[in-house]
Amino acid sequence: MGGETEFVQRLARQGHKAWHVQRAVVQHYIRDYQMQKSWLLERAIRFGRGQFRLSQWEQPCEFPEWPAVAVRLAPRICRRIVRIVAAWLAAREEDLFTTQRELNFNRGILLEAYRQHCQLSIPGCRPLVTIRAQQSLAAQEGLQCEPLSRNSPRRSPEQEFRATHGGG
Repeated sequence: MGGETEFVQRLARQGHKAWHVQRAVVQHYIRDYQMQKSWLLERAIRFGRGQFRLSQWEQPCEFPEWPAVAVRLAPRICRRIVRIVAAWLAAREEDLFTTQRELNFNRGILLEAYRQHCQLSIPGCRPLVTIRAQQSLAAQEGLQCEPLSRNSPRRSPEQEFRATHGGG
């Protein structure tokens, strides 16, 4: 998730502008299972993870510390849990679903922050989004980041770069 947003952000950094066309006709294929509550709630987690990754494009050399993300999100998560209990007790289905979706969005942010924290704790290992951000932004914005690579037993950093950017 976030591929189109990331693409528009890259274009904007290169000086291109995007705009909304109210009358544009767009079609999306929506499968039956994508209308189920369980799928939508899982999608909220993926959306939160994607939003966290996109936020890293702005400052690719600086990652928020895992405890800081947890502390920032803790009050939001606690409020959502209280609202879920209240909606459940009052049998307000729509409020229950909406609040569960908001909670899952925050869970997604927290999960992605933790995943990146774990990757950063492995020597020589950095999140893939950092590699992409460094490669796409360094020349344009003169970023001075240390060389980044993924520590993978199956691929070298060069193979990983080619696999994620085409050509290999």
